[in-house]
Amino acid sequence: MSQQQNSKHGVERYISLDGSDFMQHYLTILQHSMRTKWNAPVLSDYQGDTFTFADIATRIAKLHFIFDKLGVKPGDKLALAAKNSARWATSFLAIATYRGVAVPILNDFTPEAIGNLTRHSESCVLFTEEKTWQELDANELPDLVAAINVDNFAPLYSKDGNLEQIMAECDAAIPQVYPESQKEMATAYTFGDIDDLAIINYTSGTTSSPKGVMLTSRSISSNVKFAIDNIPVQDGDTLLSMLPMAHMYGMAFEFIYPVTGGAHVYFLGKTPTPTILMQALAHVKPYLLITVPLVMEKIFKGKVMPTLQKPLMRVLTSIPGIRGIIYNKVRTQLLNTFGGRLRSIVLGGAAISLPVEKVMRKVKLPYTVGYGMTECAPLIGYSPWETFRLGSCGRAVNRLHVRIDSDDAANVVGEIQVKGDNVMQG
Repeated sequence: MSQQQNSKHGVERYISLDGSDFMQHYLTILQHSMRTKWNAPVLSDYQGDTFTFADIATRIAKLHFIFDKLGVKPGDKLALAAKNSARWATSFLAIATYRGVAVPILNDFTPEAIGNLTRHSESCVLFTEEKTWQELDANELPDLVAAINVDNFAPLYSKDGNLEQIMAECDAAIPQVYPESQKEMATAYTFGDIDDLAIINYTSGTTSSPKGVMLTSRSISSNVKFAIDNIPVQDGDTLLSMLPMAHMYGMAFEFIYPVTGGAHVYFLGKTPTPTILMQALAHVKPYLLITVPLVMEKIFKGKVMPTLQKPLMRVLTSIPGIRGIIYNKVRTQLLNTFGGRLRSIVLGGAAISLPVEKVMRKVKLPYTVGYGMTECAPLIGYSPWETFRLGSCGRAVNRLHVRIDSDDAANVVGEIQVKGDNVMQG
């Protein structure tokens, strides 16, 4: 069991499993952001609706009311199978603050696979889209008591046929938006133990059938703390979310961490074309860009490297003074393309091409490459771009021990083994 103590501010803090430091439950940090930024925007669908902390706190209260009336209890599983959106994110936060276990399922999976994972996880509530629900059979989901349309929070199904009535009672009992004077009451959440199961995140099944990875609040909190410590969120920060939130990489660092820290997150909703992506970056002006190496490789191989390899440019970049001017201009143009407010670019999910990385290093792009896996929610390796070493994937993150199971780890390949706060249950 974790040890718990109260800080001078009265929020819950927990001793790390290795005793190295104290760690707040990530939901206490979220609660603080909600109360201090009540009327600030926090979740948006790109070119769509925007919601303030007050809006999402009210929707969370409504969903808690519905969960209670449906008989959902803390520790019960609730699945989410829909495209990324502000309402998807709000649904996740409602589950987390109810002490439920969130089960994110890739929207790209077939309806049959979504049904199988909903059943396998023993989820009692499913947030999904109407078109997906129409292809599911409630008779094959014995644990399901309700399905809710994540696009508008309308009822899709209830085992007892009472969901519509419950929602009507909810609307009568809870205001459209809680005023700031009631923010303390509206966000009086009970978080439970930091070692409680919080997320079952199914792997993509590249080696076999998808496996349900059991992640605790501790593993999420450890990742959030590391991110806030290393890439602090500042007032007015915005971020563009484009990775699948059913994967921990996108969920943790394009949603949970920035929102917990008080940033305003915009969701693209689906994989964008390069043109739409560039337009969105120019509009959102993110402080942080989280993506896979392929995106940067396309930009550098398509535009930057061919330009720098022209005969005249090769001559000019061989002259020390002029080389710096040219590289500075390339970096400035790139950062302006990404919105002009980037403080860091984090790449992960695959290795980056070394020739591309060498050019990124030459122009002093503020990039870093991390390493992780679903089972660590997801961080294992990371270094800030200022100290990042070419060709690496960072250092072992805080509260995590890493070793290579090899007789000669520097020269002979061995299994990567990790233990610590980030690691899953089971």
